[in-house]
Formats: sequence, structure tokens, C-alpha cells
Amino acid sequence: MKVPQNCLHFMWFLHIITAETTAIIRNVITSAQFQEALKSVQPGDYINAQPGDVAVPFRGRFVAASNGTLGSSITITGISIEGQGETEDVGLIIKGDYWIIQGIKIHAAELIIKGNNNYLNASQVSGRPKFGLFLFGNRNRVENCVFTADKSNGTGVMVSGNENSLEGIKVSAKTAIYFGEDSCCGRINEALVSTEMLFLAEVIT
Repeated sequence: MKVPQNCLHFMWFLHIITAETTAIIRNVITSAQFQEALKSVQPGDYINAQPGDVAVPFRGRFVAASNGTLGSSITITGISIEGQGETEDVGLIIKGDYWIIQGIKIHAAELIIKGNNNYLNASQVSGRPKFGLFLFGNRNRVENCVFTADKSNGTGVMVSGNENSLEGIKVSAKTAIYFGEDSCCGRINEALVSTEMLFLAEVIT
């Protein structure tokens, strides 16, 4: 019996969030704490904005280089990052595999995902950076996010990897979504965009 592709996606994500782990919850309130959490995090761990406090945006370039696993993703929730006013500023880089990024906000800086099999949901990149989201990796899934880039020459979502999925996103930029020549087999569903849209890949809708 052949399992439908959408069921496979659901089963993959369900497996990620229900696997038994010895997770550590790391609540962070400063940029330094966030940097340290990213360095020491292990598969199955959570990095959360400190509950009960007024959220203060973190400043800096943050890099998530550790890898989760299929059964034990690493999760970031509720984090807010503010750019430092530099041209092409980058707020967060996900270099690792199997991360879940949930409900984060990045202002005046870019979000870059270089790893594979990551999940970005209910997040926002705003403040007119050159790129809102840059997807280098493969088999990443982006859902229900908002990306705003520079309307004179910016790109809301730049895709360079393969088999990446964009679902229910909103994009405002000069070029809304751009698939590079080296990307293949992406998927877009229910994207709401303003201004122009450019695809240079095999896109499955």
C-alpha cells in the first residue's frame, strides 16, 4: 500500500515531536545566555525566551551549529532578535540539522538556514533586510511565516537547496520568492505575496 506524500510529511513531523528524550529546557533572557545555549544544546533540548519577563530583543549574530536527530529535534521558541544596523546583517544562522524554530521574531536582519530537515513555523522576519529568509539546506519546511525585505531591491525568500517546502507564508519584497538555478523540486502552497515573484526551479504545487 502506497502512503500519500502528505501523510509521510505528517508522520515525519509527528515522530520528531513525540519521541522520548531526556530534554533540557534552557530559558534565556540575555544575548549571552542565548549564545551559550546554542553552543551547549543537545538533541531533544529546548531553548526558550525566559517566561514571565518582558521580551528584550537579543543583539548579535547567532549561530546554531549543533545537530538534532530524526527522533530528537532541537527546539527554539519565542526568541526575538534585533539587527545591528549593518548592511546585509544576519540575525540567526541554522547550520545544524533537525531544528524546530517556533514563534521567533527577527527585525532588520536575515534568517539563514544552511542545515537540512529543519522546521520553521509561525515566525517573522521584518525591517527590510536584503533577504528575509535564505534557504541553503535541503528538505526544510517553512509554514505560516511572514517575511518582509527591502521593497527596492530585496528578496523575501531565497531558495538555493532542494526539496524545500513553503506553506501558508506571507511575503513582501521586490522579489517575493526566488528559486536559484541550483535548487530543485521545491514545493509552494498557499503563499500570499506582494510585488513580483520569480521561480527558477522545478516547483511542485
